[in-house]
Amino acid sequence: MEVPADYDGPKLEIVLRTLKPVDNTDDVISSVLGNLKQTKAGKIAIYQKDQPDGDITEKTLKAVTQAGLTIGDMK
Repeated sequence: MEVPADYDGPKLEIVLRTLKPVDNTDDVISSVLGNLKQTKAGKIAIYQKDQPDGDITEKTLKAVTQAGLTIGDMK
């Protein structure tokens, strides 16, 4: 898909996560965070909950914090 020349909005990237037989969650998180660092975004927005709801959420939040990115609440 080609981005229009005058487009100034956010860029999206689709990242596939393999569930079986091999879990590549750590690789996906590293890839996404690596791309964010390259764009120098510095912050991400997520739908925050009172408690993390699983292993993927916990791993992602930990990796984001370790990467020094700011987490904002998306509403």
